Formats: sequence, C-alpha cells, structure tokens
Amino acid sequence: MQVSRESHPLSPKERLMASGLRVTPQRVLILEILDEAEGHLDAEAVYERARERDERISLATVYRTLAKLKEVGLVEQRYFARDHKREYYESALKAEHYHFTCKGCGKVIEVETARIAQARAELSATLGIEITHVCVCFEGYCAECAAKRRRQREDEHMAAEKEKGGTYVPMGTLTPGQRGRVVQVRGNARFRRRIMEMGVVPGEIIEIERLAPLGDPIEFKVKGYHLSLRKADADQILVERVDGAL
Repeated sequence: MQVSRESHPLSPKERLMASGLRVTPQRVLILEILDEAEGHLDAEAVYERARERDERISLATVYRTLAKLKEVGLVEQRYFARDHKREYYESALKAEHYHFTCKGCGKVIEVETARIAQARAELSATLGIEITHVCVCFEGYCAECAAKRRRQREDEHMAAEKEKGGTYVPMGTLTPGQRGRVVQVRGNARFRRRIMEMGVVPGEIIEIERLAPLGDPIEFKVKGYHLSLRKADADQILVERVDGAL
C-alpha cells in the first residue's frame, strides 16, 4: 500500500501502521532519522546515525528497512548523478523536488519546479500512461563555481592575448578621443549583466567622448549610442587600446 502525502503529518509509527507494515523499533528509528535530516543521507550515513541510538542495529538491517520503506512509499530514493553510483534517501514527507549537483564543489541544491509536474500530466494525457515515479538529475556548476570558471577562462584569454603583445587597461584610464576594445567586464553578476545590457560586451569598441570636470562620470560611445558611467564602474571594464577615432 502506498502512503500518500495527504495522510501527513503522522508520526513514524502511525505511517507504518497506515502502510500495512509491521511496526518495529528499527523502522520507527530510521523514519525518525530521515524526518529529522536536513541534508541528504545514503544508507551508510543512516546507519551511523542509527548506531548512535541503537548499538545493536546492523548495516544489513538498515538496507533491508530502507528497501521496505521505499516499497510502500514512506521513503524516497534519490540519485544525484547520472552514473547512479550512490543512492540517497529522504523522507516522503518532503514536497516533490529534484536535485542539482555541482561538478565543481559537489554541492547539492534542492530544486522545485512546476515544469516536471506539467510534463507528467502532458505525457499521461497524450500517451494514456500512468507515471508513478520520475527520476531527474541536474548537473552543472553552482553560481560560485560558474563565476570561478568564467574568471579562469577570461584570465586564460587575457594571458594568451598578452603573449601576442596585447595591453589591457581599465576603461576609466582612457582620455577623450581614445578608443578601446572591451576585453573583460569584472565585478559581480548583477553589475556585469547591467553593463552588458548597455552593449559593453567583450569585442565591442568604445570611445571616450567627454569627462566631467572632476573626471566622474565618463561619457563614452558604443555601437553608436552615447552613454555614461561612473569612473569606479568604468574601472571594472578592461579594454585593449585601439588607435584612431571611430
């Protein structure tokens, strides 16, 4: 018998009774551990926590119990990678969700999206099938690791260009009439997005038109548009000096 989420919240003992499983101390203990867990536990981690409360429990008992609890829908089995090398377990009390695993640091991020439920409903209606389980693993790089990879690529590009004789300077050091080819936009993701939406992207040519009396802000031209930036922001943009006027 599958226990639906509508029957929650029930105690571990009540859920076992509702599922038709015999209530045993080991089953109650493992359900309690999974209910309390904030992270993601594999069988060995469940075993280690169970041993802290019951020294007599064995790893084999933990594996058998998890399999039985999964069979009746009290426990969800998850995979965080395509190779399915390691199985993780979660309480079925949790709302339906999926996992993103960072290939850089190994961080696991829980993901909730209505798109999966929409796909299930669409496939069921179109094909007349009954979907009982969905297994989706997202892999890639978290925001921090993606930023590191982007900086690494930019640094490698800059190093390669320097070997060719290129010279890079902050855009804020250019004077009126000087031009530069954008090489790198530094700063946080929000700043880079704002700057790139202005058309200041790697490869574009900018020309300094005018400086305010105190040198701030800086007025410049890019793609035929006349724009301005504060000098502190302009200094976050690395350019390669280009001779001649636009």
